[in-house]
Amino acid sequence: MATKAAIFDLASVKYSKETQILDYRFETVNGMFEGQITIVQQPEQVKQITHCTAEVSVKEMVQVPGTDNTPTMQEQYVKLGTLSMSQARFELNQFPVHEKTPALLGDFQNYIFALTKQSE
Repeated sequence: MATKAAIFDLASVKYSKETQILDYRFETVNGMFEGQITIVQQPEQVKQITHCTAEVSVKEMVQVPGTDNTPTMQEQYVKLGTLSMSQARFELNQFPVHEKTPALLGDFQNYIFALTKQSE
């Protein structure tokens, strides 16, 4: 089967916006955040953060198998829940009431606000 050469002038294409989807991960004294952020930029406008999600984990003491099959306690990250921001609205999805919830939400908001200041 013969292959046809594509004849197309890409310079004639006009793009209405550029969308970036970035994976991220950061850790604070309160917990670890891992997720995706979506940034949209339309021609001659500033970048806008349209969506951001984070799987949030906190350090807790958990029982793990030790030597001699005797359980020992070890500090590990345990998934707590999901935070999200969409169209400038913050949401807690399946996020349990936890002593660190206000601090974790504050860390997530501070990350978004830092990105907003960076793009100005």
